Amino acid sequence: MRVVLGRSRKSNVIMTIRREPEIESVLEKVSRNALSKIPKNNDELWEALIESFKMARRGKLATADEFKFEARWMENLEILFEDIISGRYRPSRSKAFVTHVPVDREIFAAPFRDRIVHHLIYGVCGLWWDRRFICNSFSCRDNKGTKVGAEALQHCMRAAIEADKRDGLSGKGVRVLKGDLTGYFMSLRRNILFEKVSWGLREQFSDRGYTYKLMAYLWKEVIFDDPIEGVRRVGKKSDWDDLPSSKSLFCQPPGQGIVIGNLTSQLLSNIMLDALDRHAVYDLKIKYYGRYVDDFFVVAREREYKRLKYVMREEIPGFVKEYGLTVHPKKQYDQKAIRGVPFLGKKVYATHMTLGRRVVAHYFQAAREVAEGRRDDVSITAFMGIGKHVSSERLNQRVFESVGWEYKF
Repeated sequence: MRVVLGRSRKSNVIMTIRREPEIESVLEKVSRNALSKIPKNNDELWEALIESFKMARRGKLATADEFKFEARWMENLEILFEDIISGRYRPSRSKAFVTHVPVDREIFAAPFRDRIVHHLIYGVCGLWWDRRFICNSFSCRDNKGTKVGAEALQHCMRAAIEADKRDGLSGKGVRVLKGDLTGYFMSLRRNILFEKVSWGLREQFSDRGYTYKLMAYLWKEVIFDDPIEGVRRVGKKSDWDDLPSSKSLFCQPPGQGIVIGNLTSQLLSNIMLDALDRHAVYDLKIKYYGRYVDDFFVVAREREYKRLKYVMREEIPGFVKEYGLTVHPKKQYDQKAIRGVPFLGKKVYATHMTLGRRVVAHYFQAAREVAEGRRDDVSITAFMGIGKHVSSERLNQRVFESVGWEYKF
């Protein structure tokens, strides 16, 4: 069934502007993900599309697809606008490739036209969901990146240790338990995702008016689009040979799995696990809890350890199973806080942090490749930048000495 939201804007002047100073003067940069105004009619939708266009091109390396769109950006936006209000919009075909750093991962890159729609959806719905999410839910949220996520774990460790000390304990019995979901993005069931976003739309737009219908239509197209239909694979076919089936959309049953990389996918991942977060904090009364995408942690005081161990081994796996998700049996972590805990590329202690084992290995490898002339030295600067937020001076010295360089601090 086709959804018609209104008539097209035939009165708009069609312009052709190249990506030169002209377009930069017309389309000023934006620094936010939320729209300045939620569209409530076609005129406001047109303005929202222009704003979403600005957000889609912000801070990204321009691709050939983006250049092609921008060469006739007003005309292309007009076509996109007419497709949306007439109900003709359908997601375009993506490019699929496999990345190997930091781990093997399958990525579907959406065309620039669809990224504009993703920003439109996120700009309308993202802030409402963000206000609902718990404080210690991280990833794809303003000021909620890996640095803040690691600091949150550290704060929980410190708080639990101090609480134990106030009870006359040493604090050395505080433990950190972590869990990870198997093939998370590939396990997401699209019908459940649509049920959740539909609930959110009913709560956000109780009048069931223009914006509700617009978002329901666009969410449905994005969620139920089959990404492997007509996809173009980029790179070598052998890139997929060593990729586990739980990490590839090509191996999933119909109606299951969403792409990694889209802005809407990041929001959907938080929407799905919002139920887990709220269950953990409000129902299970876990005081020290946090999650980054599908990696979640619980900090257990000594007197709560047995209960929380049961929660992590039994109750949480049973809860996520209702949504078709599985806690990875080999990635359940239980460690004393005083020994340090790997999380988000760092090893987190209550008193300080260091870079994680995998990041350290990549750092040494980058130094060797720079010394051999196989990589630009900007990569060394990048690793030093990563390490500036943790205790990394001695690591920098070790890396430099490993290739015969001198390092002073």
